[in-house]
Amino acid sequence: MGQLGRVRAVTVLALAALYFSIDETADFHGAITGFLKGAGVFPRFSGEEGIWIVLYAAAAAVLLVWIRGGLWAILKAHPRGSLRAILGAGVFVAGGAGVEAVNYSDPFLGGVLLEETMEMIDVALMVWGTMIALGNLEVVSLRPLSGEESSTDLGLRTENQESSRNGHQGIHDSTDRGS
Repeated sequence: MGQLGRVRAVTVLALAALYFSIDETADFHGAITGFLKGAGVFPRFSGEEGIWIVLYAAAAAVLLVWIRGGLWAILKAHPRGSLRAILGAGVFVAGGAGVEAVNYSDPFLGGVLLEETMEMIDVALMVWGTMIALGNLEVVSLRPLSGEESSTDLGLRTENQESSRNGHQGIHDSTDRGS
């Protein structure tokens, strides 16, 4: 799969992450559940909360089939970062859908805390994996505002000092520092 497949995969994943971020606040899944509650289409959740899980799983399956080539290309090009992002997505599914499904059947104290904690851990894992995959996991020091050399006092280098040391201009990737 070429560049177009990777771009499509990243775009779909980014839009999905945006949607789920908005959904967490706007509660679209709650509105979908309210709309479909009496439909009886999904017997497991008929008349209960959680009917959205089946609908979201079906949409995810269709999208994953559509972008599978691009995802495979990204996984091959960036295995370490991709695996962390996949781990984050797994935690998201387990926390968002799995814990909610258990809560609908047998509510327990702290269920919401567990669900939200897993969702926040997944976000951190996916961002970490994405940053590694993009090769941008690097701390960049700031230039001193008044021209003083305070950043070097702390063992940090400004962008110009780093460029001089490396013999080139521009943004530095992790290979510039041998890491």
